[in-house]
Order: sequence, then structure tokens, then C-alpha cells
Amino acid sequence: NSGCFEEYVGKKGIAWLARKYDLPTTDGYGLYTLAKRGNIKALRAWREMGKYLGIGLVNVINSYDPDVIILGGKISRAWKFFSLSMRKEILKRSFIRPCPIRISSLKNSAIIGSAMLAKQALTKQ
Repeated sequence: NSGCFEEYVGKKGIAWLARKYDLPTTDGYGLYTLAKRGNIKALRAWREMGKYLGIGLVNVINSYDPDVIILGGKISRAWKFFSLSMRKEILKRSFIRPCPIRISSLKNSAIIGSAMLAKQALTKQ
């Protein structure tokens, strides 16, 4: 396992997988749309992305033992296409109890989280 997590599951990773599977799109929404239509190559790309996401998350789980992990952002729309392969990878590599992984129901969760961190930092001073 080598490389940066973002390279495998972020925009670059999605584009790389789309090219690897010779798909007519290189963005997450296009890949999602193809998978939704039942495109086998797009479904395989999402499963592979789920595997990489699982590898990254299991490192967080094994290091920090969180009570829950919440995923947000546009990628969460494709949950049903990658969640099984992600969970399989986590179960295979985890050496502590399973950690629930959920999809955020909040819109703009990254912005809200950033604002909360800033607020916490300011109130500690």
C-alpha cells in the first residue's frame, strides 16, 4: 500500500479509474450516472474505488478507534456502488472492532465542519 489517499479516492482517483476502465467520462458524476444505468465497467470502477477507500479508512480505524465514521460530499451519492467493497476491505484488514460508517445527511458538511473547528480554536484562546 503506497501513495496518497486522495490519489486513489479523490477526483484524480476517480479520473484514473475511469481511464483504466476505458469509460467515456473522467468525473465522479459521470461515473455515477454510468453506474446508475448499469454500466459494468463503471460498476467495477466504483468497486475498486471502494476497496481503496476501505484501505484508507481501516488505517484511521486501527489508529484512532473512532465510534463512527461519517462520509459526506458528492461522492456519497454513489454509496450503493462502493460500500460493499469498502466494508469487505475494512473487515479484512481491521484488527479491532468494526466501526459503523455512515453517510452524512447534512448539505455542505465540509463547510460546517470547518466552521466548527474554527469556532473551537477561537473559544479555547
